[in-house]
Amino acid sequence: VAVLGVVQHVAFEGPGLTWTQVSLAKWWRVREHVRFQIRVDANNMVPVKFDDEVFNQLQDIGWRKVVIPAGRFKGLKDDYACIDYSGWPLYTRESLPDEVAYRVCNALAERAEHVPWEESYTGVGQTGQDTEATPIDVPLHPGAARWYREHGFKM
Repeated sequence: VAVLGVVQHVAFEGPGLTWTQVSLAKWWRVREHVRFQIRVDANNMVPVKFDDEVFNQLQDIGWRKVVIPAGRFKGLKDDYACIDYSGWPLYTRESLPDEVAYRVCNALAERAEHVPWEESYTGVGQTGQDTEATPIDVPLHPGAARWYREHGFKM
């Protein structure tokens, strides 16, 4: 049995956070093409605060400012103003034919049970609504809007 192990230290500082992570990974080869891994990660994320000028510039180009309340995540001791990355929007060009956008919505709805939704998911109709979990920062494509209307979902 071959034993492989890796210890990594990564430090990153960029807009919005300072992050240090230490990883320990140990691999065991079980068979020729089968390996087993145990991995332990520890990190220390410290949010970097943006000043009002930066927030204003980001909002001017369409980003949404939100506040994450203290305690929402382990180690977050104070309310934290940040840019909202929530949701998993599907974007397309405006010239996409309405029928194609309609079919994309229909395909998503038909396969919704196979999508790993977050706990806040209330049903496929939510994906066409402006909620905390599903923010809509650009207008719905006309084909998508038609799909939600025809399937009885409010938008």
